[in-house]
Amino acid sequence: AAIKAGASHVNTTVNGLGERAGNAPLEEVVMALWRIDGLETGVDMYRFP
Repeated sequence: AAIKAGASHVNTTVNGLGERAGNAPLEEVVMALWRIDGLETGVDMYRFP
């Protein structure tokens, strides 16, 4: 919702760091933006572990 409203930054986790703080995993945010909203992030999704 924040991204759709124009947020320029979002907090995410990378490799599980920050997961207990309520942040979403980076790979899930990137995939959701691409699949659901059709937004291109510039992140190479093939490089996710």
